[in-house]
Amino acid sequence: MDTFPHDPRTIRARIRRYERALREEQVRFDGIRDGAGTRYMLGPLYLLLGGTAGALRSFAWFAETFPDDSGDPVHLLCWTLAWYRDGDTRRAAVKLRQTMLSNLYLLPRLLGREQDVIDMWHPSNLTEKSYSDAVPDVLLALWDPPALHWAHTVYQRASMQRVRRRSIAIDHQLQTEPIGPTRNQLVDEAMHLKYPSR
Repeated sequence: MDTFPHDPRTIRARIRRYERALREEQVRFDGIRDGAGTRYMLGPLYLLLGGTAGALRSFAWFAETFPDDSGDPVHLLCWTLAWYRDGDTRRAAVKLRQTMLSNLYLLPRLLGREQDVIDMWHPSNLTEKSYSDAVPDVLLALWDPPALHWAHTVYQRASMQRVRRRSIAIDHQLQTEPIGPTRNQLVDEAMHLKYPSR
């Protein structure tokens, strides 16, 4: 995972560089390809500067520019925190659910809970425990005690735990489910769990 700078001047310079590169790509290709994934770094970098408003502008740009992008777990985690800091706990709870389902190990790590590798299908490296283990501590440290308490409370809700268990059951079954209607139905259900409004 990309390292995140600590120095505010370096953070600002990186934000400017990433935003400029994405604008140039938009002009050059009439769209953004972003093979490097810099679109996922902008919101977290703004939060590292202490700029919730800048982070929310960046996340709004992301949502408008990449409406079908399922996101990156760290990006979703920081988006959750930005909504929480802005006082919109309803939207923050939705993002927390998406974060949980994008990597089932990340919220336990944030909350200081040990989590063994889950016996399930991991469709990409973003869903694996090694991804969660590699998340920089500097991003987890953005969560102060009130934010952590809120995240713990939402994570412990019976509805969240039901969704988590169902997601694990689906991904466990997908390990051996052959291509066909049942597999397609399971994949659709998993997507509906993460994005119920899509």
